[in-house]
Amino acid sequence: MRNYSIGLIGIFIVTALTSCSSAKSLDQRLQSIDVNSIKIEKKENALDFVKEYFDHCDYKKIPEVTFSKEMISFFENKGSEFCADIAQTNGALEEVVLEQLRGNGHSVIMYRFKVQFENLDKPSEIRLAENYLGKYIGLGVKKTWNNTMIELKQYSLE
Repeated sequence: MRNYSIGLIGIFIVTALTSCSSAKSLDQRLQSIDVNSIKIEKKENALDFVKEYFDHCDYKKIPEVTFSKEMISFFENKGSEFCADIAQTNGALEEVVLEQLRGNGHSVIMYRFKVQFENLDKPSEIRLAENYLGKYIGLGVKKTWNNTMIELKQYSLE
């Protein structure tokens, strides 16, 4: 079993988010977006994807969502392992709430879900990143929820 508390799919999302001034925290670089400013269907699709992926380790269950080539490659090569590692460590996903949206104003929207896993006492965080084309480009899990958005360590793609 891997000894990690945080996973992130893809260098592409890290690169996109860190291209801003490195002196600023991630929380400062990604501004808050009003949750009501995003279409209900987009929010429902993101929520459904997170639930289905972590319940069944299958990224194809929600046909309305699309993924970047890097995400598809990750899911095809490491997605089951990533999901299984999270399930083994954290237990089943019990509750998911879209708590916050963050964005850089031009290319990335980050959905921040406050979640409760079966084996953990405190809420955790799942992040889902979407590019300006509406494709999911990143997915991350953090064992503990923090109201301030902090950097995620990268899950190995190798």
